[in-house]
Amino acid sequence: MAPMLLYSFGQGIVFTSMFAAAAATVPAQQGVASGMASTGQQVGSAVGLAVLVAIANSGVHDQTGEGLRSATTDGIRTAVFVAAAAMAVLLVVAGRIERTPGGETAARSTGTAAKEAADARS
Repeated sequence: MAPMLLYSFGQGIVFTSMFAAAAATVPAQQGVASGMASTGQQVGSAVGLAVLVAIANSGVHDQTGEGLRSATTDGIRTAVFVAAAAMAVLLVVAGRIERTPGGETAARSTGTAAKEAADARS
């Protein structure tokens, strides 16, 4: 019960922050930004779940009994590790995004393009 409460609390914080950040980047079109964030979340969740289920079930073909239980356990373990690795990679990617003075976001590796865009607006 406690992990479920913690998960629910974390979801509330993350989802609220995500939609606030999406809407804040384009004040004139907050509805469109919120809709895009919501659509991206739903599509990403569906595709991510499909990939993880495919990974979890990849070794269970033609298995029965104890072999099926073992293959299922191994598949689920692999899917959890893949999900954890994807979260770690996305955390690094998110950490590399910075806000420019003009209100747009740009990756640090493309700082020159962001600087040129800011200079063009001046």
